[in-house]
Amino acid sequence: MRTPIVPMASIEPMTAPAGAGGWAPVPGWQVASTADAGVEGELVSLPGYDASSWLHAPARSTVLAALVANGEAAPDDVFFSTVMRDRFDPARFAVPWWFRAAFRLSGPARTYVQVRGVIPRADLWVNGRRVLDAGALAGAYRVETVDVTEHVSPGLNALALLVYPGDPMQDLSIGWIDWAPPPPDHNMGPWRDVLVGRSGPVRLGPPHVTTTFDPEAGTRRAHLRVRAELHNRSGSPQRVLISGRVAREDLSIGFTTEVDVEAGATALVDVRGDRLVIDDPRLWWPIGEGEQDLYALALDASAEGIVSDHTETVFGIRTVTSDLRPGGGRQFEVNGRPVQILAGGWSPDLLLRHDGRRLASQIELCAHLGLNAIRPEGKLENPEFYELCDAAGIMTLPGWECCTKWEAAAGTGGTPWDDHDLDVAERSMASEAELLRCHPSVVGFLIGSDFAPPEPVAERYVAALEERWWDLPVVASATEQGTDASGPSGMKMTGPYDWVPPVYWYSRDPQRGGAVGFNSETSAGHVLPRLEGLRRMLSQGELERLWQHPEHSQYHSGPPSVFADLRVFARALAERYGPPESLADFVGKAQLAGYEAARAQFEAFTSRALEDEPATGVVYWMLNPPWPSLNWQLFDYDLDTPGAYWGAHKALERLHVSYAYDTKTVQVLNRTRARVGPSSVIVRHWAVEGDLLAEDRHELAAVDPGRPLEVAPVSVPAGVRGPWFLELELYEDAARRSRNVYWLSATEDVVDPGGLDWYTVGLSQYSDLRAVGLLGTREARRPRVLGTARATRSGADLLVEVDLAHVDGSAPPALHLHASLMRSGERVAPVLWDDNDITLFRGQTAVQKGRVATAGVEDRQGLAVVIEGFNLHRPLLCPLAVAC
Repeated sequence: MRTPIVPMASIEPMTAPAGAGGWAPVPGWQVASTADAGVEGELVSLPGYDASSWLHAPARSTVLAALVANGEAAPDDVFFSTVMRDRFDPARFAVPWWFRAAFRLSGPARTYVQVRGVIPRADLWVNGRRVLDAGALAGAYRVETVDVTEHVSPGLNALALLVYPGDPMQDLSIGWIDWAPPPPDHNMGPWRDVLVGRSGPVRLGPPHVTTTFDPEAGTRRAHLRVRAELHNRSGSPQRVLISGRVAREDLSIGFTTEVDVEAGATALVDVRGDRLVIDDPRLWWPIGEGEQDLYALALDASAEGIVSDHTETVFGIRTVTSDLRPGGGRQFEVNGRPVQILAGGWSPDLLLRHDGRRLASQIELCAHLGLNAIRPEGKLENPEFYELCDAAGIMTLPGWECCTKWEAAAGTGGTPWDDHDLDVAERSMASEAELLRCHPSVVGFLIGSDFAPPEPVAERYVAALEERWWDLPVVASATEQGTDASGPSGMKMTGPYDWVPPVYWYSRDPQRGGAVGFNSETSAGHVLPRLEGLRRMLSQGELERLWQHPEHSQYHSGPPSVFADLRVFARALAERYGPPESLADFVGKAQLAGYEAARAQFEAFTSRALEDEPATGVVYWMLNPPWPSLNWQLFDYDLDTPGAYWGAHKALERLHVSYAYDTKTVQVLNRTRARVGPSSVIVRHWAVEGDLLAEDRHELAAVDPGRPLEVAPVSVPAGVRGPWFLELELYEDAARRSRNVYWLSATEDVVDPGGLDWYTVGLSQYSDLRAVGLLGTREARRPRVLGTARATRSGADLLVEVDLAHVDGSAPPALHLHASLMRSGERVAPVLWDDNDITLFRGQTAVQKGRVATAGVEDRQGLAVVIEGFNLHRPLLCPLAVAC
C-alpha cells in the first residue's frame, strides 16, 4: 500500500523571455506515469490538457525524486536502512513517464526549446507535435536545441517529455557501479534544465574565450581569443554585426566585427588580435597558488540594425598544460607553474536532486579540507557546480564513467555499442565541451575511466573536443592505458580501495598505489560516520551486524561486490586495536583508523611532489558519498566530518610537521610559496599511560618551499614493546604553526609482498596498538578534561571558540577530542574548525576555532558545543552564549 501523496505547491506556467537573447528554465514539472495518463503526446502536450491531478516536481528531477518530493517517502527517510529498496516497486518504472510544463509567449521572436540532459532518452512534444524523438534525445549528457517557432503562438503553450525506461548497462546514462545501490528508477527524467529561449533571425551559440600569454612578457600580457557559432534561422543571407565586451571592475574592452552567414547556415565568430590584449591581467589560480579572478564576456548579434541575440559568460585568464614526468605521472601546469593535484572523487545525490545551498557547503568543505581538485567520474554535474569551483579555486577533472554502457567495449558490462550509441557518445562529448570549456576550474577531461576507449571512439571524442575549441589536456583513461588519438594517459589505477596500513602509502612499487606518479583513485576504503550519523542511517539490526558480524553484507556499503561488507576493515581494527567491545567502541576505533590512514596517504603524496620520480597527483576515493554510506568518504552525506576528514585536513596543512613512516624521520614540509624561518621543532615521546618519555628541540634556520626537510630520526623509546605516542610541534618565532600526534608501535605493520590484491594488500604482521584501544574500555583510567565555549557573530558567520584543558596530572592522554556544534540536541553541519580530533597530554591546553554560516543556526537558542573523545568518560557539554 502506497503512502498517501502530499502534492507540492502548484506550478504556474512560466513566462518565456519576450525579446531576443533570453533563456528561461522550466521552473517545475507536472509528472505522471503512462500507466495512469496514457502515451498520447498529441493530447498531453496541449496547453489545455488537464494535468491538475499529476504530481509536481522541481525543474531538475528524476521520477523517484518526484515521488519522494510528493510524500511517498520522507526526504529524511528514503535513505534510511533499506527503505529505498523496499518501498518502491521497480515495476513502476518499467513504463514511460510524462514530464509536462506550460509556458507563455509574447512578442514576434523565434522560439527554441533546449533540453540539457534527460535520462535515458525521451520524446519532446510541443503543443501536440513531436519535435524530437528518443533517437535524437538520448543520453544523459546530450544537449539538443530545437526551433519550435512554427509550433507555438502568443499566449499559453505547453511542452512535454515522454521519458522512457532505461538501464545504465544498456543506455549511455548514469550508473552507480559499486558506489551505492542503484535507485529503482535508474534516475529516469530531465535531471538537467530544460529551457525556452528567444532570438531574432540569427542566434549565437555558447561563446568561448581562450588565453595565450605573450612569448616575451609571459603572464604579464594575455592575448584573448573569442569564438562563438552564429546560426542563421532566416530564409535569406545575413550580414551580422557582433558587438562584444570583456570586463571586470577595473577593465572594460569593447570590440566589433561583421560576419556574413548564408540562409539556414552556421558561421564562426572569431575575434582576436590587438583588440583583445590585456596587460598585467588578473590571473585565475588554483586554491593555494593565488587568487581566483574572473572576467565577464558579453556578445550581441545584430541583423539589419536590430539586436537578434545576446549571450554572455564568465571566464578566467589562465592556461593549462600537462606532460609526463619520470615515473609515468602526468604533471599539470597552470599558467606555466607545476601544480600537484590533490583531489577527491565526487558524487552528486543518488537521486540527482539539486540543492544549491548543500552544493556550496560541499565545495566549501573541499576547500577547507585542503584539497585543490575534484574528479567527477561520470555524474558530471550542473553549471552551478563548476561556478562554485571557479570561485573557490578547486580544479576539476571530469570524465566518463566506468563499468557501464560507457565502457561496454572493454567487456566490463553493458550491451555492445551500435552506430547510434557512437553518435550519442560523440554528441555527448561535444555538449560537455561546450558546458565545461569556459570554466577556469576545469583542467582536463578523461575520455576513459577504468579502460581507455577503443581507438575509433577515442578519435571521435578528440575530434568533438577540437571542434568545440577545447584547449585543455585530454586524458585517455584513469589507468596507464593510452590511445593514439590522445596520447599516453600518465595515470595509474593500482588501488587500493580497502584498508591498508599507513606505511603502504610510502611504497615506491609501481604496481601499488603509493606516492609515485598520478594515482587517479585510491584510499584505505571504508570510512564510518560517527555514531549519531550511523544511527540515522541504519536499523538496530544493521548496527549490531556492523560490529558483531562485519563479514555480512550491508546495504549501505554498496551493491554486491568485494566492498559490500567490512571484513577487511574490521579485521584490521581487531588485530591492531583489539576486538571491539561495543558498537561505540567499534566506531571510536574506526575514527582512529580513518584518521591515521587518510593522513598518511596525503602526507606521503605531498612530501614527494618534487622527487626525481614525483608524485604528481592523487585522487582520494572518494570525497563524498551519494547517500548515507559506510564506504569511501572524507565527509559523510550529512556533511559531518569523520576521523578521515581530520587526518587529511592535518596532512594538507600548507606548513606541516610530520612523521615519515618509510624513513622513520621527522620532516617539515613547506607548501607555501615563501621561505619560513627561523623555526624550531619539538619532538616528544609519550607512553600510552601518559608519561613523558623524552623531549628534544631542533632549531631550523629556514624551511624553503618544496621538498621536505628532514629534522631528526625517530626510534622506539627504550623499554617500550607496544604502542607509544609521538608528538610533533613546529614553531615560527613564538607562534605554533603545526602540531601532529601519531600513535606508533614497536611492533609495526608489515605488508606481505605476496598478498597483493587489486583492492587491498595482505599483511604478515599487524601493528600492535591494542593498548591504545584499551584506553577506551570501561576499566581504563579516564582523563579529566575541562571545556568552555563562546561565540561571536561576524557578518554572515558565527565564530565559535572552545578552550580545552587536560587537568588530570596522572591520567593517560585525552585521545581524539572531537568538537561538534549542537542546536537543541541536533548536530549542526558543516562547521569549519581549524582543527579537530585532537589529542591532549597531561597539563596541555588547546583552543579550537570554528566557523559556521548563521543561515544554518538561525535560531541560536539551545546552542552548545559537545566535546566527545575516544576515552572520555562522557561527552562534555559546553553551553554557548552568542555575543552579537
